[in-house]
This record gives sequence, structure tokens and C-alpha cells, in this order.
Amino acid sequence: MESELEAFPGDISYYFTYHLTPANLDRIENTAIVQSVEETQTLIDRLLAHIAMLKLYFARDEGTERALNEIVRLSSWIPDPSIQNIVHLVTKQPAPINANELNIYERYALGQYGIKNVKSAEMLEVLAYDKAYGNDHGNEGSKSIISEAISLMAKTVTYASEQIKIKNRLGKLAMISPSLSLSINISNFLENAGHIPAVDKKTLKSNLSLICGSLANPKSWSSLKDRRFARGFVADLTADQLEFNTVKLFYYMELGFEEGTRGILALNLPDYRVNTYAGHLAYKLERYNDAEKYYALALASPISFPKDRVRSYLFDSVFAQGKIEVAVKLAVEHCLCNPNVVDLYPLAKLSNAALAIKKLRSDITTAILIHLTARHVHSKWERKLSDIHENVLYVAGVEKPSELIKVQSRYELVMLIYFLRYVCVSRILDDSSAYDSVEEIEAERIAICQWLAVIDPDCKAAYASEIKDITRNENIASVWHQFQSSKVYVDEDGLKNFLAPSFKETFHRYIILRDSPSLNTQAEKLAKALEKILKDVNSGFKNIKLPASEAESLFDTMIYQFLSAFATHPAYGLDTHLSTAVRHGVFEGHIRTALINVLCTKNESGYVLAELLQQKIACHGDAVDNMRAAFGRFTKKIESLIELYLTDYFRICSDVSPSGLFSFSLSDEMRSEAMVRMSTISDYDDFMSEFFSIAWLLTENSTEMIKDHLANSLGKQIYQAFDLVLDGLKPALNNIAFAIVEKEVVEARLRIQRTLEDMAGWFNRPQTSHPEEIDMEMVVVVALKQIANCYTNDKLIPSVDYSINRKIHGRLLSGLVETLFILLQNIIIHGGVTRDLKGVVLLFGFKDNSLLITLENPIGCSVDIAQLQSNIFESLERYRAGAGLTKASTEGGSGLSKIWRIMEFEIKKPHHLELETNGRSFRVVLTIEDIDFI
Repeated sequence: MESELEAFPGDISYYFTYHLTPANLDRIENTAIVQSVEETQTLIDRLLAHIAMLKLYFARDEGTERALNEIVRLSSWIPDPSIQNIVHLVTKQPAPINANELNIYERYALGQYGIKNVKSAEMLEVLAYDKAYGNDHGNEGSKSIISEAISLMAKTVTYASEQIKIKNRLGKLAMISPSLSLSINISNFLENAGHIPAVDKKTLKSNLSLICGSLANPKSWSSLKDRRFARGFVADLTADQLEFNTVKLFYYMELGFEEGTRGILALNLPDYRVNTYAGHLAYKLERYNDAEKYYALALASPISFPKDRVRSYLFDSVFAQGKIEVAVKLAVEHCLCNPNVVDLYPLAKLSNAALAIKKLRSDITTAILIHLTARHVHSKWERKLSDIHENVLYVAGVEKPSELIKVQSRYELVMLIYFLRYVCVSRILDDSSAYDSVEEIEAERIAICQWLAVIDPDCKAAYASEIKDITRNENIASVWHQFQSSKVYVDEDGLKNFLAPSFKETFHRYIILRDSPSLNTQAEKLAKALEKILKDVNSGFKNIKLPASEAESLFDTMIYQFLSAFATHPAYGLDTHLSTAVRHGVFEGHIRTALINVLCTKNESGYVLAELLQQKIACHGDAVDNMRAAFGRFTKKIESLIELYLTDYFRICSDVSPSGLFSFSLSDEMRSEAMVRMSTISDYDDFMSEFFSIAWLLTENSTEMIKDHLANSLGKQIYQAFDLVLDGLKPALNNIAFAIVEKEVVEARLRIQRTLEDMAGWFNRPQTSHPEEIDMEMVVVVALKQIANCYTNDKLIPSVDYSINRKIHGRLLSGLVETLFILLQNIIIHGGVTRDLKGVVLLFGFKDNSLLITLENPIGCSVDIAQLQSNIFESLERYRAGAGLTKASTEGGSGLSKIWRIMEFEIKKPHHLELETNGRSFRVVLTIEDIDFI
């Protein structure tokens, strides 16, 4: 409305301003326009317009003394409080002061808060502050505009939540109020909230507020004396009133610093009020250093309300002295402590000042300040964030935000949380050269959110939600790539080209011999001789079954040469890729990263505790030696395990590496089955494809063994090493030191657990799938990734049967993953079992054109089975009735309404749900019909 009035042509806009936005009375430049238009209206309307324009005329402080006196003579009969104020101000006589009102200001100054039964538009501000100091922000059951205004103003000065909404409501009250004085005082309050009260801004609106306020307010007296229309103003006070603390206070506020401060400090007022006003006096006199001192003392207030205001005053005094670094810290700390106070600070001006100082351009506090400015002033400031973000990391000696955990102790936790949560977002990370792909950026953001969930547990749900969104909306492509790729790789095309020159000739000979029985030659004597030789020769293939014919001999030669090349060829084979992708620093790096906070480093004198751990127990000097010994032994154990896996286990099994977990020994049964299966193949390419199938089958058998080894051998040994650390240190440390150690061990154990699970994902056969098709294993992988990222403290790895696994259209991926995520999430939230969730079984069934998803899980003892069964009945009724859409956007329940919505609007297939309990076991079966399997 205000913008429309500004655009309205001509002086007639003043008339509309008077009627529609009376709080903006100061925008009316020609009072005659309003009065002339009102001449056609009723007498009361003309009188009200005359009163309003009379206030505005005096507030402009432009009329001659004669004109002012004449206007007062003609208008003195009007009982309006503001007009009576004008009369008293112009007459140059001591102005009578309302004793009751002055008593209210005195009680307020003395800290005797809790004014009751006073509702005055002229005393609006003191009533609001009294309410704020008394921590009473209610409306006292009153529905009047003035009561609501007082309550909202109290919420404004206490910086309650939803400040924008509160101020908008105040603005609306100022517009609709039938009292012009109330409108003007509300508007003036909104314009000056947060400013140091000792500084008189001398605006037209502040002049209007003086006229529309109470003459009993001692704070107004000095301002009135400076106005031409009230020059020489004197309050008519009794002898007792002259001794009022509030009267003396504002008398001292007009003196020089030394005398004024001495008088203020001698007043019988609460310390926080005395120090605040001493600060105001110093600030008014531009003695900013003294103002800083007194404002700092005022922060010791026992009442929470004034602290926010005093902190902003302290900032003003510091900023005025040019102490930019201190000012930045004060402003940022205050904004983080109470986000509702941002309007108290000149964020843009402060940001410019900070960026002009080289040191501050790499300070985490400046990064937060720039983000606050971008959020609350203008988004253009966000362009500055990328450089400052990189500067902060550079000074910390890290490349990525998640690595700040190494130096976490350098930062205040609240600032670190804000920096990680709001500054280190994907858009800012994208400007960094530390990442080579979107996948790396999103992985870093997930790592940041996981860390945030630990250091900021109150907002864990928000971080879990962000992780879920990243995984579902932005990382699906990355997960596809990760799922179809692995660190187990063989260059099939390269291997084919390498073997072709010799293999094709051997293959053609084999075909001729295989298809010509008359050419088959028995070689029993030769077989016996070769058996004896093989027993004496150091061979990696001792279990070779000697051939009974020349065709079989050629087949054996080809398959063993092929398997040897597949496993060990220096350019194309599996072992070469394992060396690059696993053994060459990657495996060790992952282990050490997961255990970075508990692994020792080495120097010439032996093992040295991790820096972060040493900082945390620095005050427990007697614990250092015991911890160094325990974690030294732990580090030695981990280093021996790393060496064992690098030198023995991640190898091709042979005489040289008998413990290698990749075995390409072909059993007699597999060899015989292969010969039978290939007895009808006469095409070379088909023949080679069958060889590759055999090699990959052996590889997959090996990778299953490795996955088991990582989980049940390496994992158990690391966990046992953790147990030994705690068992050894518990009797040697005091409770506080041991609690620090235990917390670090628990967190490291969780990290290594996740790392081992990630490593198991390395050992899968690389698959090639068109993005238009998926199988249920992909759905489970993505859903479990979401669960693992969102619930880091709850390990949920169901037993899944993939023996029958049909492919479906890729467009169903999102809906199926979300559905499975909700079902798995229910186990964590409602299953009554925490931490290690064992006994969860996930089955997939494919019947005709239907997909059946069955999930079973144990029910914890804390769950009431009878109540659960009742809930099941009600949930199924709602689901079958199609009532899920009404609750699809709510949280806190079972999520079945969301599943219903997904089935109906994303999957778009007929579906039905079954829920049942059997003792302490819960079972859900979701059937989706009319699936077009590929």
C-alpha cells in the first residue's frame, strides 16, 4: 500500500496517506491539502484532520513564534493529549507533569517492573520495556489494540522469534489504529528500535513522537529543549520529584562525561542500568573507549532481556573505535547466539570493513559474517564466500572442510557448526579445485553432515534429511556408477587381443581334434609321467587333472593359460589392477583415515599420540604415558594388519603367495562341466566368452571370501584391539580421562566399521547396465546407503536373498528406493532394537507380473505387542481405504501413508500391503502388480 501511495500522482496522495497509512504522517508535505479536502466531510472528521495536521505543523518546527502562539490560542480547548502537550510546550511556562505517569518512569528506572492496569498510547514505549524486563510477553487476556501493541513491542525488544512477522503486525496495528498517537509512537518505535537512546536523531517522526508522548518522560525533556517549538521547556516538578532517580539520571545525561558519570554511578539504580546509561553518556560524547568499558560491565545483568541490547551497544562503541576484528567477532557471536538480532547490526558496512583487512579475509568469523550478509542484506555477497572458504581451509592446513576435524579445537564449536552447515555447502565446494567431480563434492557434503550430526546432535534430523536428499536427488547417478564399478577389474578387450595370436590357432586345432574321435590319442603313460613331474615341480596349479586325450589336453592348456593371464597379466590382468586400486596406498589410506584420531605417529623416540587426542587429555598429565603405551600397541597391531593384507591376502593365490584370497584353481567338477558346456561351441568369440564367464565365477567366489574375511577376520581383530585399549586403560585412568578415551574409541570404531563395509563394496564384479534398467540389488544398495548415512549409530544390514533377481525399468528406482528406505527406517524407529539390528531378513519374490517385497525383523522387548497389533489393524484399514494421501506429508508415524502415495503417484501400479506379527517378529509384505519385467 505504501508503494502504491508513493506512485499516486499529485498532492492528493497526502490525503490518502493521512487516511490509509497514518503512521506515515511525516511524509505529508502539504498540510493544507488534507484539510481542504476534509472540508467537505463531517465536523468530527474535519476536527480530527485539524488535530493531525496541527501535530505535523508543530513537528516540522518551522512556524514563527507568533504563528505558533496564535494556533495554540485557537486550539487550546481541544482535549486531545497531544494538543495539550503542544499548549504546554509553546506557552514557555513550566509544564505540569502527571505525577502518576512520572511515578511509573521512576519505578521503571529503579527496576520495579510489573506495571499493571496502565494502557496509554503516550506511554507506549515504557510500558513495552517494562513488560520486556518483567519477562511478561502475554496479552493479559486483553484484545485491545494498545495491549497487543505493547506485547508485540516487548517481543521486538527481546528479539523473540519471528521478528519479521511481529514487526509486520505492529506496522498493521499502526495503520488500523483509531488513535493517531498510537500509530505514530508505534512507527517511531519500529524506526528506532535498537539505536542507542542517548543519541537524538532529530527526525520529523521523532518530533511527532515527542508531541504524541508523555511529558512525564524525563528522557524526552532534553530533546524538547532543542526544538524551536518547545525551546526553554521546563518541567514543573515538586521538591520530592526533583529527587527522583529518573529525573536525576537524565539531568546527569546532559552534563560532561566526568561529572555526569559520577552522578549516574551514584544513583540508587540497578548496576546494569547504571552502567548502561554511563555507556550511553560516553557514546553520546564520542568517548567510545569509555562506552565500551561501561557496556561490558552492563552485560553482567541478572536479567536476560537487556543483554541483547547491551551487546549491540557494545558493538557500536567498538566499531566506532575502528576495532574491526573485535566488532566482527561481537556481531557474529551475537547473531549465532540469537539469530533474531541480525537487524541490530550494519552487516554490509561491517562486511566491507572486514574484507579490507587481510587477516580477516581468512577468518572463519568473517566467512560467517559474509554469509549472514548474503542472507539478510543481499545475495550478491555470496560471491565473496568461495574465496573466504578456501582461505579458511588454507590457514587451517587442510583441503576439505571435513578435514577440519583435525584442528577442531581451534574453533568455537558454535562457529564451526555454522561454518560447516551454511558455508560449506555444495555450491561453495563446487568452486574449489579440491574436487574432480560432482560425486566427490556430494561425498564431502555428506561427510560434513555426518560430522555435524555428531557435534550438533540437536539438529541431527536436519542433517539426516539433507544426507537423504543428497543421496536420493543428486547422488543417484553416482551410486549407479559406484554400484556398477569396483576395484576388481580386468581389461577384457586387451586380454582378448593379447591371447588371440596363439589362442585362435590352438582353438582351431582343438575343434578339429574334439570333432574327430579317430584322432584322439590315449596318453595313459604320458599322464603317469606328468603326474610324477608335477609332484616335484613348484607349480601354482597342482590340482590339474591330466587329460585323457589330445583334445582335452589342448582344452586344459587353453583354460589354464587363460586363467593365468586373467589373474596375472602385467598389463591387463586382475593383479595389476589390484596393485593400483587397492594395494598402492588406497587400502592403508582408508584404514588410517578411519582411525586418524586414535592412531599414533612415529618419531625417533617411538610412538606419539594423535594430536587431537593429546590436546583433549593435556590437562591429565598423569594419563599421557599410559595412553601413549596403550595406543602405541594399538597402532602397531593396526600396522601389522595392514601389512598382512597388503603382502598376503590381497594377492593371487600361488606358491609365492599361498595366503592370497583370489584363487583361480579350477576344480575337476568345474573343469568337466565347462568341457561339456562348451562341447557344442564352434565359434571362437563364444568360446572366449565362456572362458571369461568361468574366470568371473572364480573371481566372484574369491570376492565373497574376501568380504567375509574383511568382516569376520580383519574387523574382529581391530575390534579386539579396541577392547584391549579400553581394558588396559580403565584401571589406570581417572574417570574423566577414561571417558575422553572411551568416546574417541567408540567414534573410531564406528568409523572403521563403516569403512570396512565400504571396502566390501570394492570387491564386486564390475557390471554394465543400461540406465533404463535396474535390479533389486541396486534398489537395496541405494536404500541401505541412505540408512547408513542417516543413522550412523544404528547398523542395519539385512540378510538379502538375490538368488532370483529380475530386472525392471529404471524409472521405478526412486520410488522403490524410497519405499524400502521407509520400511527399513521403521525397523530402526519403531522396532524397539537399537544399535546392532540383527535378524532382519529381506526377500524379493517375482510371481507372474508382480513384485513381492518381504521384510522381517525382530521386535524389541520395549514394544507392546497388543498395542502394535491394534496399530497394525488401524494402519491397514487406512491403507486399504486409500486414506494415506491425507497424511503423506506428515511425520512421526509409520510412513505407510507415504508408501501409499509413492505407489499411487510414482510407481502408478496396483498394490496391496500385509502387516503381521508372530511372537516377537514383525513381517511386512508389499505386492506391486503389473510390473513390466525386462
